[in-house]
Amino acid sequence: MMRQATHFCAYSPYAFLEKAHPPVLCYQGPFEQNIISTMGHELRHSTASHGYASWKLFAVFVELAQNIHFHAVEHNQTDLQKEPVGVILVEELAHSFQVTTANLVPATSIEKIQNRCEAVNQLSPRELRKYKNQLLSNAVEDNLTGGNIGLVQVVLLSQEQIFFEIKPVNAEVALFILTSVIKKGN
Repeated sequence: MMRQATHFCAYSPYAFLEKAHPPVLCYQGPFEQNIISTMGHELRHSTASHGYASWKLFAVFVELAQNIHFHAVEHNQTDLQKEPVGVILVEELAHSFQVTTANLVPATSIEKIQNRCEAVNQLSPRELRKYKNQLLSNAVEDNLTGGNIGLVQVVLLSQEQIFFEIKPVNAEVALFILTSVIKKGN
């Protein structure tokens, strides 16, 4: 299911700053842990009145921000380190929140990313939990630090399918745009 937020403008958040309903959070730049943490804290604070939806929004935000941190191929180079670069946009709609991210990925990963997104969208919640446990078990066996469960966790948390689009930029990279919807209320 290759769908994208109907108004997300490929890799530039500026189109959202003059909307009638400004975004809850809009950021383009390096995704290092301190920045992710600060944005997450501010997001929790600004949406606290939405109770459980605020917690789910925060958890999805962290997963998607970490996805950029671990998988983006574009980096800002400083004297101290290279930081992955991407865009994250959080919008509040009438009955939901929407988190959209965009970052560059290797063109060689397009098929794998597309297959993974489509696969998690087809699984039931029970199958997703089983798949998540399998990924975590494989990570332990392979002595990996992460279980590669980000997309699975996003779908489990939001209880909604993810929407994605992959736009080839050139022979080396593609723009990966991912949107998760978190409903307010139960």
